Amino acid sequence: MTDDLGKNKQQNTRGQKDPGDTKGKGNTSKSQFSSKLKKFYKKYLGQQGEDGHYTLIHDVVIALIVVIIIISAIYAYTRTWPPTVVVESGSMQHSTDRSSLGVIDTGDIVLRKKVDSVDDITTWAEGEKKGYKTYGEYGDVIIYDKNGKGGTPVIHRAIVYIRHNETIGGKHYFDVPEWGIYHNQTIEYSISELRLEGANKIKYTPPRGHDGFLTKGDNKATNRKIDQQSGIKDVDGGIVRQVSIGWVKGVARGEVPWFGLINLKIKNNENLGDAPENSWKNLKISLFLIIGVPIILNVMYYAFAKKYGTLDEDEETQEARKGKGGKQLSKRHERVQIGRKGGR
Repeated sequence: MTDDLGKNKQQNTRGQKDPGDTKGKGNTSKSQFSSKLKKFYKKYLGQQGEDGHYTLIHDVVIALIVVIIIISAIYAYTRTWPPTVVVESGSMQHSTDRSSLGVIDTGDIVLRKKVDSVDDITTWAEGEKKGYKTYGEYGDVIIYDKNGKGGTPVIHRAIVYIRHNETIGGKHYFDVPEWGIYHNQTIEYSISELRLEGANKIKYTPPRGHDGFLTKGDNKATNRKIDQQSGIKDVDGGIVRQVSIGWVKGVARGEVPWFGLINLKIKNNENLGDAPENSWKNLKISLFLIIGVPIILNVMYYAFAKKYGTLDEDEETQEARKGKGGKQLSKRHERVQIGRKGGR
């Protein structure tokens, strides 16, 4: 009877769940998951091969992370999306046949920063007084929608801001404090530095009663008038009027020269011919330095590692030999030393 009770107790004990069993299974599960992560990392993301070089997937992941960080930083600065525009024409060039750093040329990529008010933009008239320049000329360059109707935006310099004063008998009167103009229907002002057509004079009668910027491209050979006089039209065929702050998509800040030519080439843009010849040359050199040089260096590294090995591996081999009582350097290490001196 005693033996039967003992057996029953033993069976009951086996049938009961130990509170620690669940915990143990959980720990085992976590351990297995951790082990799988380690294997995945080692196989796809970690170091691989005798030379300790990282896998290709590892390099791609790191590159993507870097790109995401850069794009996020640019977005945080510009507060617009997309944060860049590609310059499609030569209207902002300071030369008809050569591009320059610090000037907006055909094929440049320009950052556009969001503006919240008129005060965020410095016009040519204000910049001249303050000595403030961007892209080689006084004032800021803005990106705007033509009459606020969309289409391809214009990237031109803000020359002056005109303020609507009042409307009398259907006629609009404006003020331009920077030029000492008040209660005028027509804005007239001479600026010899901009090389304007018609005795270097701006002469513009605003057709609508709202505040806005008068704008102009920097190219003195092709843009001899302000946009509001030159015949630039919106998507509906209307002549561009003074640019309301609500039509401004951003102010230009910084540039990546030449790389926008790739975009224009892919789209077969009609203004591709405006790009100066040296822009194409500089683009090819830049692509070679960014893509070609790292590939060449990587190939040279692998060729050297295959022939002479790496110094770290040879030191490990040397330490292993010393542990066995050996005192001589490995032949492979000797080859590395000779290779470093220019021998074979």
